[in-house]
Amino acid sequence: MSNTAPYNVVKKMLDTEGEPHSPEAKTKIEDFSTEYGAELVLEAARVAARDGVQQISCIHVEEAKKRLRSIERRNWKKKLYGPVGGGFLGIGLPILVSFFSNASQVSPSSAITCALSLLVGTALLMLDALT
Repeated sequence: MSNTAPYNVVKKMLDTEGEPHSPEAKTKIEDFSTEYGAELVLEAARVAARDGVQQISCIHVEEAKKRLRSIERRNWKKKLYGPVGGGFLGIGLPILVSFFSNASQVSPSSAITCALSLLVGTALLMLDALT
């Protein structure tokens, strides 16, 4: 099967009126295709510029496609930094507050839990802010 086969199937579907999709779906698909196509062309141009050429080749487009996919994969991880970091701070801060009210009853395990929670939570929130 050639690389253009999926494109030809989608194009045929979009050109057909009615059944395979609603007019709204057709518009949404075309909008997405246009947006993705623009992102792909821009990334391919960056890849070509990095190679020191002005003309975009098939190799540049393939590399751009890989880069865009890896960016999408990384995005879900970045969305976890804030909530997970907040969770760790949510564990560590109440323990820290309890230290101030019961300073004489601080156990070593509570101190370690507090320190690690605050450290990991702060680090994740900083990663979230930097990315």
